[in-house]
Amino acid sequence: MNHLTRLLHFHRLSLRSAILCIYFTLLLFYKVPFAQSDELEKNDHLIQAQNDENEEAASAFLKEYADLDKNNNLSSWKFYVDIDSSFEYQNLDMRNAEITTVSLQPYAHKDSWLIGLNLPWKNVDGNALVFRSSPNCVRIRNALESRPSFNITDFPRLDSFFNSQCFDLAESDQGPSDISVFANYRYRKDAGSPYINVNTAIKWDNADSKKRLGTDTRELWNQLLLGWSYRSYNSEISFGHTTFVGGELEDFYKNYFDLSGKLKKTFNRDFSIAASINWLQAPDEFSDDELFISTTIDVHSNMHWHFSLQVEHYIETGSTLNQTYNSAITYSF
Repeated sequence: MNHLTRLLHFHRLSLRSAILCIYFTLLLFYKVPFAQSDELEKNDHLIQAQNDENEEAASAFLKEYADLDKNNNLSSWKFYVDIDSSFEYQNLDMRNAEITTVSLQPYAHKDSWLIGLNLPWKNVDGNALVFRSSPNCVRIRNALESRPSFNITDFPRLDSFFNSQCFDLAESDQGPSDISVFANYRYRKDAGSPYINVNTAIKWDNADSKKRLGTDTRELWNQLLLGWSYRSYNSEISFGHTTFVGGELEDFYKNYFDLSGKLKKTFNRDFSIAASINWLQAPDEFSDDELFISTTIDVHSNMHWHFSLQVEHYIETGSTLNQTYNSAITYSF
């Protein structure tokens, strides 16, 4: 009897030991993963809380910046001044000429808008065509005098104009040239997409045309330009129109169109070369259309200095121009 009692007690101990062994084994295998899972969940909550805090702070900053920008629209305009000095040498069939121009160009820029003023001063040596829209006076006079029953002296204004523009010109004249106001708007979706420029300018007739410093015309010029870039290349196609809106010599001219196509290669941020082909409709009934090729080298030095060299070769010309050579230096404040 005692033997049976001890046997049953042993079996109870063995069963209890087995259960405890299984329990501790399970605890050993699952305690660490459970603890790691709890720790990861805790970290996720902390990260999410930090992200929420950052997002809230970022939203508050953007709102504050937007309100500041909204309340300070005038301060978002940036104002600049350029001083431009250029020298042009004209090679003509019958004569050569040199034109030196110094221009003060204050302008303002905001987002896609640019508005400015051009205040030029010129020095003219030789019988120069200061503006391509200036009439070829010799050709016009010959055409008029070839008409039957035409006598130039019957038109005192014409006679005075031809005498002042074609004959007895001083070797050198200098003074302020015609001023102009210009504006342009650029639309571009992003940095790599094509862009569209809408440009306009109004030229006044304040300069003395008898000294070859102006044209005695007020002109409105509008241009639509389409451009696109691929790596270090940039291409542009432009279409422009000039309207004569006033001035003493307005009657001598007719409105005309111009077309241009340009390709530019940029070697680095400071050096580029461009070539363009340009067409100008004749600005009067006595001249022919003009077609010329232009090559330009641009060099930028830091953020202020800009140097350029340009050569224009005329394939077809309505005046007597063969080539022009132009060099310019610009300093930006």
